[in-house]
Amino acid sequence: MFKESRTDTRSQQLRVGKTIFLFFVALLGIMAFGRAMQLTLSHDEHQFVASAELLSKHSFLPFVDYAYFHMPHLVFIYALIFQFTDYLLLGARAFEALCMVGIAFLVGHLAMIAYREFSSMIRVVVGVAAAAIFIFNPITAYTGGRAWNHDLPILLTLLASCLLLNRQSRSTHSDWRSLLIGFLLGIATGVRLSFAVALVPFGIYLLLDSKSIPLPRRLKQIILLGTGSVLGLLPSIAIFAIDPMSFIFGNYSYQTLNTSYYVLIQIGQIMVPLGKVAYFGHSVLSDPGNGLLFIGLVLIVPLTILVIKRNRESRQSLNFLCFMAFFLFISAFGPTPTHYQYFYASIPFVVLTVVYALESWLRVSKVYLWACLLYVALMVGLSIDLPELMNSVMVLSNFQQAVPIAVHSFGDRLKSVSPEGKVLTLAPIFPLEGGLDIYEDFATGPFMWRTAPLLTESKREQYRVISQYELDELLEVDQPSLLLTGLEDQFDGFNLSDIGGLEVPIDIYASDHGYQVEYLSTSFVSNPIRLWTR
Repeated sequence: MFKESRTDTRSQQLRVGKTIFLFFVALLGIMAFGRAMQLTLSHDEHQFVASAELLSKHSFLPFVDYAYFHMPHLVFIYALIFQFTDYLLLGARAFEALCMVGIAFLVGHLAMIAYREFSSMIRVVVGVAAAAIFIFNPITAYTGGRAWNHDLPILLTLLASCLLLNRQSRSTHSDWRSLLIGFLLGIATGVRLSFAVALVPFGIYLLLDSKSIPLPRRLKQIILLGTGSVLGLLPSIAIFAIDPMSFIFGNYSYQTLNTSYYVLIQIGQIMVPLGKVAYFGHSVLSDPGNGLLFIGLVLIVPLTILVIKRNRESRQSLNFLCFMAFFLFISAFGPTPTHYQYFYASIPFVVLTVVYALESWLRVSKVYLWACLLYVALMVGLSIDLPELMNSVMVLSNFQQAVPIAVHSFGDRLKSVSPEGKVLTLAPIFPLEGGLDIYEDFATGPFMWRTAPLLTESKREQYRVISQYELDELLEVDQPSLLLTGLEDQFDGFNLSDIGGLEVPIDIYASDHGYQVEYLSTSFVSNPIRLWTR
């Protein structure tokens, strides 16, 4: 009787704890959603939104109908979203923001699993703290919720991690779980190629899962993992089969071309390995929220592995998370140059690795509880940007101030000037928001345009790339109704002596062909925008 009463009490405490956890994650999610809606528009977002709208509206495929420089899965997902809304940037950002909230939930959920032997109150505190550390992390604040290929693959990889860490290897469902894990990782790789490295820690875990499981069975799990990955990659494989050379160019050759471009404009410090490490130091670790998190990873985790005796399950989970954090962190140094947002993929796993390591210390003695709470409080406190937080709340209370709404309104403004015809611009989101057409050759915004001169004429023709040298020929048979410039002035030019000059050939074309310029001011671009009309 007393045993049943204790069981009922514990079950009730667990339900209350889960409710409290969900409430706080929802609260964090609302703040994160508002933050995503007021992030400035990045020129990286153009190619993801534009390519999806080209598929949704005209059935144009990346690599097949125009040059594209990422894995194509996200194009199909965004195109599906755009079937239900004309607010393109809003739809894409809302989807990514929801993925970010899902990541926060899974980080908190996995953290609570690690502390399942502790009281419900401690589990809730740990779960909410882990989710908060992720949400308020400076890299998350910069990257999460933008319309690009970062949030979704992390969410899918975390889902796969949940399946793996909860996997009952002797159950009849283990084969299906291995297949599903591979499928999720395949989709993640189809969204962002760098997530292919995540297959390594998963494969190691399955291979070394348990010595009691026969080696042939463990090898079977790895084969199923690979099979699932191939299934998840099928959309990309299909496009590769249609035009393999353009696919390889977009996902490999362009990356080397982009590196050559950065060499040309002498961005040297983040081009070589030591320079990339230095960039990580002064751009990432210099922020206290990032620095404290990575210090915890470097100091606490090795001490835990070397000093604390843990059970097999705890040891395997921590080792797996260490591998995940390491491989995704190293993948940030793969592209040249390295950019701030590339470190985002590792952040959830760094948080979980530290949280799992701290659990081992709490098992030894509750004395460490206060030290852990102080460390977590410092991490959250140093990461929170109060003015940004207030802006997020204000955006939600007056949604017309949201950047996606302002961008859509500007698109409608363009539509009112010229309801028909195509718009030539390196910022294709704006005309597409107004329902106008763009030249599919410019779907990638400035990225194709700035590197095109580095290709030979025959290579440009082969890969469907347009440079300033082919501009007149392209527009001779299909003249634009509008030209939109002034959006890339603050960025790089074609070479070191041409900083901010990417749009000059477009301005020259407009002036030479009788277009009249009008200067427009907006809330989301600091410089005046040049609108060329007839």
